[in-house]
This record gives sequence, structure tokens and C-alpha cells, in this order.
Amino acid sequence: LDGIWSRSIVLPANLPAGDAAISVSAFDVNGDEVQLTAPDGAKSPMTSSATVSIQGAAPAPAPEAAPAPAAAPAPTATASPVSAPEKKNG
Repeated sequence: LDGIWSRSIVLPANLPAGDAAISVSAFDVNGDEVQLTAPDGAKSPMTSSATVSIQGAAPAPAPEAAPAPAAAPAPTATASPVSAPEKKNG
């Protein structure tokens, strides 16, 4: 490992312009929180916080579309019994 961690995040589309606080925690390959040990031996999770600046206003949400009307039932075909032609003797 090179000691460099990277991650991209997708911000919600409706996030308004302005400052937003983010917090990042580190987890190892097993899903356990990475712990830092202070000089006094105290352990704490590896986390970092920052403020990001969102520029530009979020687009207005799209109006909700009316629900589509229920589809008409599909036409059904009914078969009429067909008689076999009668045999003629003779």
C-alpha cells in the first residue's frame, strides 16, 4: 500500500448552494474502524472533517408527473368450438 487513500462522493442533487460540512471515517479491509494511538496511548477512530463550498443553486425539482392511467385490459380471444366436418358414407 502506498499510504494514499482516495474516495469520491456524490452530493445530493438537491443540495443548496453554500457551505456543507462533511465527515470522513476510515475503515480497514475487514470493515473495522481504523484506530489512531495518541502519544499517551489513548485510541480514537481515524476521522477527518471539512467544509466544502457548493457553488450555484440546485436546480428546481421536477414537478411530479400525474400517475399514468391504468392500462385497459388486454383484449382476449375466445375460441368457439369448431365441429369436424361430418363423414359422408358412400
